[in-house]
Amino acid sequence: MVEASERVHVFSLPRCLSVACLFGLLVRPVFYQGWLLSLFDAYSAFFVMGGTAAILLYSFEGAFVRFIPRSLSLVFCKNKVANSEFATIAKAGSRYVNAIGSVGSIIGFVAMLQNLSDPSHLGKGMAVVVLALLYGVVLSELVFIPLAKAYSESQAGVTPAWRNFGVGVTSLSVLFLCFVVLIVSLR
Repeated sequence: MVEASERVHVFSLPRCLSVACLFGLLVRPVFYQGWLLSLFDAYSAFFVMGGTAAILLYSFEGAFVRFIPRSLSLVFCKNKVANSEFATIAKAGSRYVNAIGSVGSIIGFVAMLQNLSDPSHLGKGMAVVVLALLYGVVLSELVFIPLAKAYSESQAGVTPAWRNFGVGVTSLSVLFLCFVVLIVSLR
């Protein structure tokens, strides 16, 4: 039997409660408003998560394969031992997932612009645009940055949340501008 002081991960009740509260805050309005299925687009989800996983696997090879199960255990447990290799993977994942989400948004926007002659396809195209960006920001802010903090010895190397917020605001501003151009072009 492993001693408690030798364990790498230790169960954390506050972490479990925060995950449950965050899940409740995100899911409650979805069920209340009745638009649960509108937040899921298989193409966007596969593109963002699959693209990020492929880049991380290419960049870190076997370390990324070891990173996945250990990181899943950090949802409900605190990490007692710093791991700089896993912290580097999480920091890179935060950057890559935002980039892949932005690329997915651009691809969706191009696909939407190709179907301007058929207005029935505009909603689907706009969903791909917005959801790819949403998936990228959510995975970066709620998965990779907390993992980087959990694996870091010090918090100095972790990208501050306000920098990612700035990227998100800029991306959403460009998206809004594109949407305005689309609306004006349809008139």
